[in-house]
Amino acid sequence: NVTDKKYLSSTNSSDVFVAGKTYDFTVTFKAKEGYTFADASSLNVTFNKDLKPTFVSLSGDKKTVTYKEQDARKLAEYLYKIKDIPPDTIAYIDETGIDRYIYRQRAWSLRGTPVYGKVSGRKYRRVGIAAALFRGRVTSPM
Repeated sequence: NVTDKKYLSSTNSSDVFVAGKTYDFTVTFKAKEGYTFADASSLNVTFNKDLKPTFVSLSGDKKTVTYKEQDARKLAEYLYKIKDIPPDTIAYIDETGIDRYIYRQRAWSLRGTPVYGKVSGRKYRRVGIAAALFRGRVTSPM
């Protein structure tokens, strides 16, 4: 309960809060075991005149994600191999494909009733797309 005096120990009971004025407090977070906060986390709380919180938001840096399939040993080997290559000479290349024929693959029906659909028998080709990130710019062959 934010209105408990133990949580508002930096204020005196004689303090008067003025509507529209901003008050800054230092709050120390302690994460539960197994959890962490982002480096630049901040808590913003808006109170009404009775010191009841009306809006609470926690913001911070986006979380850092890695791929589940990532092999730490292979990554370390790769980073070791490229350590002497100047970063501005490395191009990161990716490719993907898009089906040019689009149709609904799912449908609704009564339970136990199969759904049938028809699609064109003509052959449609996939479109391949490739792009590279080189020296901070995205490029692709056209």
